[in-house]
Amino acid sequence: MIIKLHSLILCLLCILPSILVHKSTRCNRSCGTVLAKNLPFPFGFSSGCQILLNCTTNGTMVIHDFPVQQITSDSILVKIPAECGCPVETLQHLFSPNYAPTSQNAIFLQNCTSPLTPCEIPTTTVQTHFELPDCVSKDNIISCYSEPNNQGLFIDYHNLTGVQCRSLLSATVVSLGNLNNSAVLVDQVVQLGWWLEGDCQYQYCSEDSSCITNVSPIDGRPEYRCQCLEGFIGDGYRAALGCRKGMFQLPEFI
Repeated sequence: MIIKLHSLILCLLCILPSILVHKSTRCNRSCGTVLAKNLPFPFGFSSGCQILLNCTTNGTMVIHDFPVQQITSDSILVKIPAECGCPVETLQHLFSPNYAPTSQNAIFLQNCTSPLTPCEIPTTTVQTHFELPDCVSKDNIISCYSEPNNQGLFIDYHNLTGVQCRSLLSATVVSLGNLNNSAVLVDQVVQLGWWLEGDCQYQYCSEDSSCITNVSPIDGRPEYRCQCLEGFIGDGYRAALGCRKGMFQLPEFI
């Protein structure tokens, strides 16, 4: 009897670490009771998730203090409410090992020592699209940063913070060719491109998918995403939905 008990204890000691490791690597993809739908792979709210987001007490998804509006197969849309006196360095929270603002963004700045080109927009141009804070007068110029000639896939954080502007006002996703057009849409949303770290991992991509490679704008290391081939629907990942024959793509998470 003693021998059997001793053997049982040894067995439990052997399997307990693996149970704890398995539990710690599970990904919690739900945020409170407000979100009825779970986040898609590889996003979640616990340490076992490949791309970690934050969940507030009222069930709102956020990156730092910025509310997440939408997640698609290749991007994250984040709300940047117009605010006075916000340091431009606050944007560093949108640059992570798994995501960064794309070059399709225009960043609206204040308190600049010199004008920025090519996207400098008078306050009156954006006034009809959202209510400006009281600190922005009609005579002010809102300076606008964008990557020159839309070079590269992402905004260069060091270039952005080196333009001698002290305050972040807001941001928008625009067609850079329309920045000087009075009809430019200012929706206070930043587009983040996302990826998984490492070399292209076909063992993580499902059948009937392709592995898209690139270089991380954060540290220059390899990064990848899986994508279903034409004629297939799903997310492309073996650990999630994979790919299957179909005519219509699955809806994006909102």
